[in-house]
Amino acid sequence: MEQYERQALTERQYRAMCAMLDRNNFNYEGNEERYMIRLDFEGDHGDIRINVHFDADRCLASVLTLLPVSFGEETMLASVAIAHTNYLLLDGWFIMDPKSGGICFKITSSYHGTDLEEENLHRLIGLSYQMANTHAGVFKRLASGDLTLYDFLQGKTE
Repeated sequence: MEQYERQALTERQYRAMCAMLDRNNFNYEGNEERYMIRLDFEGDHGDIRINVHFDADRCLASVLTLLPVSFGEETMLASVAIAHTNYLLLDGWFIMDPKSGGICFKITSSYHGTDLEEENLHRLIGLSYQMANTHAGVFKRLASGDLTLYDFLQGKTE
């Protein structure tokens, strides 16, 4: 696929995502030049930011969701918890910034040679929010010491 075709396809995906967000009354900030969208939500355990980027070179939609939690210097604890959580996931994965200890959820979807359906665009946002909101509380309890790694690994998170 030629560069101009990838660029046109990426622009279409970006506009389709914006149209879907508009139809569903989401508040967002878009950057059409960089094909980026930012959404901010209030989650059960703090603010959640979702960043969407459409990459024309790879024809890839990437959604990076920032969780309202940081493990600070406890990166080994976070690494084990994230690896365990990722093992159980079917789609997407959690990552950690090793310098700040901040946690993100990432999911991608290729649109190489095709348009993403509105249902898929909606799913990318919905799943990203759901994963961040569901796991933020447990990760916060781990980071604060209110939940031990042993209990977490045993599934005793309540």
